[in-house]
Amino acid sequence: MEDFCKTIKTNDDFKSIPIIFILNSGAQKDRTKSYQLGAMDYILEPFVKEELIFKLKMHLDLQKRYNSLKLDSIEQLEKKEKQLRLKNLELQQNNYEIKNLNEEYETINEELKQTNQQLFEAKEIADENVNKLNMMIENAPECIFIQIDFKFAFVNQQTLNLFGATHKEQLIGTPIIGRFHKDYHQIATNRISEVNYTKKIQLRTCVENHSKSIEFEMCIANVVLKQFILF
Repeated sequence: MEDFCKTIKTNDDFKSIPIIFILNSGAQKDRTKSYQLGAMDYILEPFVKEELIFKLKMHLDLQKRYNSLKLDSIEQLEKKEKQLRLKNLELQQNNYEIKNLNEEYETINEELKQTNQQLFEAKEIADENVNKLNMMIENAPECIFIQIDFKFAFVNQQTLNLFGATHKEQLIGTPIIGRFHKDYHQIATNRISEVNYTKKIQLRTCVENHSKSIEFEMCIANVVLKQFILF
């Protein structure tokens, strides 16, 4: 009997079949051993037919319910597994997209670094050129100044020398016309006004006075005077 029970319980096709022992009413040890061997229940001799049928139906019904619950559990597990696979695929797709976005970000970031480096280098060159230009203007042998609203806005060193000034603050913000002889105020005013209006480059020579001439070199809104008549 013991070998038979082991054979049933180790066989995948039969291990779910309930085993019911028929035992002698006085064999207490056999009752305990029957459970140890895998029995679901036992019936004592002499047994009643109705009791046997009842227990058989009961255990078959229990086994049926067990199989149904097991099947439902398997279906639920398969459903959950399918959902997990779909979630996993979705996560893999998201990870792939995130990886692509990160690579795109790294590419853009690298391009920005290169652009910033190029801008920095271009700014350095531009600053260097501006400094060179400022030095050329400041050290030019000619008188160079910029006017805004008929007042000095910028003067170079030669302009300071021409007007006998020692500091740029002595000229900046002061009227240009005040540096000319009063006989030429209207001429200078007209020509500066013409430059401010036309924004064109012009070369003009004013009337002579005491063997000197007033020469205007006009560019956009700036006026450069090479020779002046002072008073």
